[in-house]
Amino acid sequence: MSEIPPELARSYASLLRDMHLTLLSEIGARSAYDHLCRCIKDAQLARLLEELNLEGAEQVARLQELMPGMRAGRGGRALAVEPSHAFWRRAPA
Repeated sequence: MSEIPPELARSYASLLRDMHLTLLSEIGARSAYDHLCRCIKDAQLARLLEELNLEGAEQVARLQELMPGMRAGRGGRALAVEPSHAFWRRAPA
């Protein structure tokens, strides 16, 4: 990926921050789905929660694939708000 033009740098940094928040939200939702799925007695609802958890796993994996490359495309420059190191580790699928 080529260097981001200066006039788009703020928008690009904002996009990466939004993707970071989306990733954290999806990881949290997956935790809730997983917990509820094991606690629910209704088989149909449990299956729905399992499906949502699997869809979330795909979204998390895709975001984790995209974001490091997008960061590298900025010439290795740090974001205005640097994500924690834990964020960059791959979340369990």
